[in-house]
Amino acid sequence: MNIEILPSFCKMMVPLWEMERFNTSEKMQLMICNKKKQVKVVVVTKNSNVSILDQLFMKELITPQYVHNNVILSKNVKFDAYNVKSEDCIFVFDDKERNTLDYDEIETIISLTKDRHNESDISVRARAAADNSFRREIQRLNDIKFNKRQLKRNFNYKLNIEEDKTTNTHQNKTQTIIPSSNFISNTPLPKFW
Repeated sequence: MNIEILPSFCKMMVPLWEMERFNTSEKMQLMICNKKKQVKVVVVTKNSNVSILDQLFMKELITPQYVHNNVILSKNVKFDAYNVKSEDCIFVFDDKERNTLDYDEIETIISLTKDRHNESDISVRARAAADNSFRREIQRLNDIKFNKRQLKRNFNYKLNIEEDKTTNTHQNKTQTIIPSSNFISNTPLPKFW
């Protein structure tokens, strides 16, 4: 069976700047995948109910149900009760498809999702949301890059100013001096047009 995992996106139930108020040990990064091989990355807290994931599917015409470790998750139970860990994959399906679930296919999709997702940019963004120290480190590195660009721009600006000064000095030294004549010229001026 050939399975291709489609691009994923990162969704947080609260904005990134509010994620810092939660302790890193309380947050989890989860991958939500479906039969269409689409992946959604979410960051939730361990004591959140499974029903919080329904927010991802509000615009879709499905009644989502979730599977983790071949167990259908009850929506009013917390993730912690099902022993869901960070970077776990949860399979989502429509409640109408409950009788046609193929757990082998689900396991194949989940394993491919985990393998492909670990090196993605989405994974880094989700990890930054879930881990406060990682986010601070990324912000520190971004500040260093920004400062380096600023210094380079300032250095190039100063270098160009110095170059202009030396060019002007050089022009002044080689300026042509035309001797003045006491006689009026008899030759006509050249025609340029």
